[in-house]
Amino acid sequence: HSRLYDDDDTPTAGPNGGPMIRTMMFPKSSATMIDVWQVLGLRATGSDNYTVKDLFVPASHTYARDSDEERRDTGPIHRIPLLTFYGMVFSGLSLGVARSLLDDFIILAETKVSGGATAPMRENAVIQSEVAQCEARLRSSRAFLHQMIEEHWEVAVSGEPFPLPLRAQLRTSITWAMNQARDVANYAYHAAGTNAIFESNAFERRFRDMHTIAQQGQGHRSNFEAAGQAYLGLTPSGHRV
Repeated sequence: HSRLYDDDDTPTAGPNGGPMIRTMMFPKSSATMIDVWQVLGLRATGSDNYTVKDLFVPASHTYARDSDEERRDTGPIHRIPLLTFYGMVFSGLSLGVARSLLDDFIILAETKVSGGATAPMRENAVIQSEVAQCEARLRSSRAFLHQMIEEHWEVAVSGEPFPLPLRAQLRTSITWAMNQARDVANYAYHAAGTNAIFESNAFERRFRDMHTIAQQGQGHRSNFEAAGQAYLGLTPSGHRV
């Protein structure tokens, strides 16, 4: 993706008022890959950088992902904006990672005896209460997210514009799910004690992945500000809704 600039070096405005970004297609052999993906989590994605020099890309090999005029396939899935898709994917991934952490902790709690206790962790009233609350966080977040994606899909199928209130609700569900998932993952990791620090167990890898996911812009709590502006009848700032 590349941001476009006008002759005075100011970013070219796109349809929604934000910077115009076009996707440019060219052979990988034209780029020099830069190995920068030495990161905390999500290491397997291999999201490296690349550079190109003096590369000409004809207009026929570029497109604006969210432009109705340039869209060749009018199917509903292609009507969903790119950043919205990112949010759907990252929120779903975060819920899945947190779910697996909590499930593994529940298995661990069946047999692990912690500290000076005489019974497995699952017999502890505090553990029981916290696990129940984690279940509520994950399941309610997932239900909210599913509902908003379904409503978004219905509008995409209809061909109508996505109304601002619906966009705000979807953005809220995405960011909320990612934050709730992080809280659940933190609980499961810390409650597992020293079992969580060994690479032979999956806790530490999922913990790292979860906190890498949560660093994405889709999970920033500032997204709630833009959504709240829409709820209050204001124009959202920053084109985040």
